Amino acid sequence: MAASAACYALWAVLEPRGSQSQARAQELVHRWWPWHWSWWKPADRRRNLVKAGALIVAEIERLDRAAAEGECA
Repeated sequence: MAASAACYALWAVLEPRGSQSQARAQELVHRWWPWHWSWWKPADRRRNLVKAGALIVAEIERLDRAAAEGECA
């Protein structure tokens, strides 16, 4: 989930900056996007940052659950 969060955050920062930055954003997203391309759904800048934030929170919660399960075992 962290990689997908990074993709949305990068897209939010680089995509609006012009063609050279857009090309770099596309290259990085293509390299890092962890799921099938049908799941890549960029929107406006704010929405992309909201998606990135939600994915980061989800990854942190996943790590916390995994740590808690490890402590109980």
